[in-house]
Amino acid sequence: MDIPIIKAESRDDFKVLVVYSSEDQQVDHHQRILDSLIGHFTSDIKFKAVSEVTEQDLQEITHLFYYGQVKDRISQTFRQLLNNYDGVMVALGHNSKQLGDRFNFVTVGEDAGFIKMRLSDNREQKMTVESSRVVFTTEVNQKTKILAEGVNGMDQEFPLFMQHNKTYYYASDNLDPPSTIIFGEVLHEVFEVKHDEKHPAYIRLEDIHPLVDPNALMKIAKELKRREMPYMIAVIPVYKNPETGKLHHFSDYPKLLEVLQYMQENGGSIVMHGYTHQYRDDETGEGFEFWDVNNNRPVYQEADQPAIIKTEEDFANKQVYQEFQQEQIAFESKYVEDRIKKGIQELVNNGLYPLAFEAPHYTMSQNGYRVVSEHFSTYVGQVQISDHNWKSMTTVPYISSPTFFHGMQLLPETLGFLANDTKNNRNKTDAEIALENKQEKEMALENIKENAKHHQLLRDGTLAAFFHPYLLNEKGFGLESFKELMNDLEKIEGIEWIDLKKIKNKSQTEHIIIASGNGQITTEINYLQLYLSNPQLFADKLLGLLHKSLWALASAGLTAVSVFSFYIAKSKIQQRKVKRRLRLKRVV
Repeated sequence: MDIPIIKAESRDDFKVLVVYSSEDQQVDHHQRILDSLIGHFTSDIKFKAVSEVTEQDLQEITHLFYYGQVKDRISQTFRQLLNNYDGVMVALGHNSKQLGDRFNFVTVGEDAGFIKMRLSDNREQKMTVESSRVVFTTEVNQKTKILAEGVNGMDQEFPLFMQHNKTYYYASDNLDPPSTIIFGEVLHEVFEVKHDEKHPAYIRLEDIHPLVDPNALMKIAKELKRREMPYMIAVIPVYKNPETGKLHHFSDYPKLLEVLQYMQENGGSIVMHGYTHQYRDDETGEGFEFWDVNNNRPVYQEADQPAIIKTEEDFANKQVYQEFQQEQIAFESKYVEDRIKKGIQELVNNGLYPLAFEAPHYTMSQNGYRVVSEHFSTYVGQVQISDHNWKSMTTVPYISSPTFFHGMQLLPETLGFLANDTKNNRNKTDAEIALENKQEKEMALENIKENAKHHQLLRDGTLAAFFHPYLLNEKGFGLESFKELMNDLEKIEGIEWIDLKKIKNKSQTEHIIIASGNGQITTEINYLQLYLSNPQLFADKLLGLLHKSLWALASAGLTAVSVFSFYIAKSKIQQRKVKRRLRLKRVV
């Protein structure tokens, strides 16, 4: 399968301006959700606060969005600009009455709540939202086309997304998932992008670090090879013991490294999942790496240093405060840069070639994404959309290139994962533990199927899940749980498995360039400069070769012992046969 990514036929065709009214007239998480949805169709997106828009901003714009996230007073200047704009326009949320005659087709009334959403041309399939959302009740004229509806608990319908010629209105100020699915589907009508229903998909094996069980990993690798299915491997290059501080490298575990190299050669593609997947004294795979979760902010200090938390009131003037902020951002940039460089170098030194990046726990600041974009062209997972709260995260429903990704392509994770969250197994029998785990597995599988059903409402919704290989050793899970997951996904009509090796990816750091395409990985590596800049890599390489040699010698020795034992045993049998024949001759 060639690159299974469904976007506009020509991304240069569309030029988008997003005008917004927000709390502080700055781009925030609300606008970033909209950015990630529009980024499916074009990367030519500009954002402007409503008070700052000029006539020049609208030149050559094919699609104009206005996001009234808060109530605002629209300037006369912007109203006049709208009167002269004849392209496609989409308004969301508040303030539509102030947007001129083209919005006379809709009259916005009081707020109402809805708990379900549906597309107007697919009324049977309703999608439940987690909590009641606000929809602005509207009255529309007869020429208005209703594209999506909200439905309340009494099954009353409210127009949610509507169209009148080249003008669209979305009657809510909330775009949080799962609204993104409905909104994203309707955007295909807004941009007039037609294509068959196809669902790019992937399965990702998560948190593969040097202490992972190679036998469990190989079982999954062989199962995926049997299915002839491409997949992703989220690899953490170094495991840090939280108690001793000791670092464990793949070169210390040749059997696991051999399994990973086998996977890379048989359908698997490496995704770099941080460097140690931890910060401070957290355990690898459990801790955050690019977010200071204790202070709920980006990483602005070394792990062993206390956090310096100050506000503008702590400084003599605004300029000094801004200089303090820039120092923090500079620290974070170097921190992220160093760990990405070490991670790529560590993997390459072990013959593993990362084609994409995934932040641990999906947490990373906007500045962090900028730094990552200098090293990777592809990002995998969910997206953090706020620098003030790591829990402000969104699931983008399809492949996209939002502006805050600085050119990176996003392959979103949309379905969730199988988990073993059973706590406190003390005083429980093995049978009780297995039963609880089985029930939890079944619930997780149902959630994944429900999420897949929702994303199939979107003609090119991405269907992506992940799986932790350690579950193979958990009671009630095992390899069968992985097979169940894959069987459910493979039944979906129109599913197309993403093979990172068939996509044009580029990963790079000092002395290393990795590229992929047409099913191949190519590398440009200056090993001399790499080892001169980081002698420890050379030492690790020698250690790895030594381990291989010892394994080879041990294998050869075992083979020799086996052959020798077989020869001795065979000789003894032959000797017994000769003696028996001699005894028979004497008897005769």
